[in-house]
Amino acid sequence: MIKQKIFVLFYLFAFGFSSEAQLTGTAFNVKNYGATGDGKTLDSPSINKAIEAAVSVGGGTVYFPAGTYLSYSVHLRSNISLFLDQGAILLAAEPTDKGGYDEPEPNEWAINSGIRILDIVTGTIA
Repeated sequence: MIKQKIFVLFYLFAFGFSSEAQLTGTAFNVKNYGATGDGKTLDSPSINKAIEAAVSVGGGTVYFPAGTYLSYSVHLRSNISLFLDQGAILLAAEPTDKGGYDEPEPNEWAINSGIRILDIVTGTIA
């Protein structure tokens, strides 16, 4: 039991208490691409730049350190994962006349550009 506790303490000191140690592979910090994480500045262009940088090398993890990232649409791609560290919030921005969200992509659930809604109580689709 004492050996296990010593091992855990050793691990924490060797790799740090930060969850950043959990990242594996190539990580792309959104702040390195211009994101501020202040909750006031629109960060979606910087987030999408970090995603594209990861795509350009075949994939990786897009890392969000603690902060509030105001964002419109985020364009996910194959072989990309998002890692929101403790204290990181991805906050939906309010659309304005200067910008907003992408239109929904066509899919099997859309009806005449509308959206089908599944009523989970009755099991019917409206």
